[in-house]
Amino acid sequence: MPFSACRSFICLTIPLSFLASLSPVFDQLDLVTYEEVVKLPAFKRKTLVLLGAHGVGRRHIKNTLITKHPDRFAYPIPHTTRLPKKDEENGKNYYFVSHDQMMQDISNNDYLEYGSHEDAMYGTRLETLRQIHEQGLISILDVEPQVCVCVCVCVCVCVCVCVCVPIRLSS
Repeated sequence: MPFSACRSFICLTIPLSFLASLSPVFDQLDLVTYEEVVKLPAFKRKTLVLLGAHGVGRRHIKNTLITKHPDRFAYPIPHTTRLPKKDEENGKNYYFVSHDQMMQDISNNDYLEYGSHEDAMYGTRLETLRQIHEQGLISILDVEPQVCVCVCVCVCVCVCVCVCVPIRLSS
């Protein structure tokens, strides 16, 4: 897999074989498809946001970057209200918190994003991003389009990469 640093840009080529037969989420959202782009002086970006529909390979790209470059990238450990499974450690796989604590933190705007799945809540606290930044690492977020607006507002100094299904695979 080719990986090279080109001045202040990171060039990454990963052959993807993911099929994304649906992307109606993009059609339902009020997304700005054009924004003025200006060249800024080089500076270290704190967060890399991988944006794309379900199934296009965001998680694969995230895992590849973290595995190959652990000295540069990290993924924020999510918080959850579910009970730990076997071999899961608090602070390693998830931060396990009570439902009341998570609801209190949400009302205090401590979460970048959150949601529920199978009667448990999951979310990414802003503090976990700050901890990654304090270590001098770039945090990687892999999100679906509906989270992008919140990410762009809350996590300034980020690079957003839209991951799309290749044309030859989409037809």
